[in-house]
Amino acid sequence: MNKNTANNRTIDVVLIRHAQSQWNMENRFTGWANPPLTQAGLLEAEQAGRLLNEHGYQFDVVFSSRLIRAQQTLDVILDTLQQDDIPKYQDWRLNERHYGLLQGVNKTEKAKEVGEQQVWRWRRRHLWERTLPVSAAMTPRGRREPRCNRSASRPPFPPRCGCARVPAPRPA
Repeated sequence: MNKNTANNRTIDVVLIRHAQSQWNMENRFTGWANPPLTQAGLLEAEQAGRLLNEHGYQFDVVFSSRLIRAQQTLDVILDTLQQDDIPKYQDWRLNERHYGLLQGVNKTEKAKEVGEQQVWRWRRRHLWERTLPVSAAMTPRGRREPRCNRSASRPPFPPRCGCARVPAPRPA
């Protein structure tokens, strides 16, 4: 059996970035802030749903970050596909990177202040290269990273953070 099949069927994984949010439109560092989608973003999500429908996608389960813009994008796509009754899981580990003290700052204005190269580094470098200006509250074990937050939605796979293993939740 091919390693890409299960029960003689191909498994497709579809990754979709959230549609345009208010802060995307305003060219601001967004991170974990929760601006809603713009009207253009809602139309982008609907178009994504139509394209997935044209290609015959049927989903068994979906995952999203806990950010409103990702959830809105997913809801519009699933509504367009008429598949809004499938299991949905949200997990903070799928959230966009946290921009620390840059969150909410206009990227163009910041580039004038610190240079284009520095803004590029903040936006495109890997997370482990600690180049973002952070506060103590945004450190790996700080209150903004709910690494072991028991109230967070649990995905149907075991956590890697060392939390006590708990059964996967039943989808809502």
